[in-house]
Amino acid sequence: MEANRAVALAMAEGPAAGLVILDALACHPQLRRWAQFHIARADLLRRLGREGEAIDAYRSALELEPAPASRSFVARRIRELSGKAPGR
Repeated sequence: MEANRAVALAMAEGPAAGLVILDALACHPQLRRWAQFHIARADLLRRLGREGEAIDAYRSALELEPAPASRSFVARRIRELSGKAPGR
């Protein structure tokens, strides 16, 4: 799956490389309904210092009602980033 390739590429070449792939996949209807897609995208945005966009992506994941462990992780990330994001 391309989402997995994006994560692997991000690990090998950096978050920007993986984000290019994930952003290209963003219009795929099934992926848009998959919380892990948004979580992966949010993590890459966070690693690039794009806190506001990362928060938005994490919130998109929460709207999809992920499993409790993922929900807890995402909520913690949002709290952490909310203190750093400008204008938040």
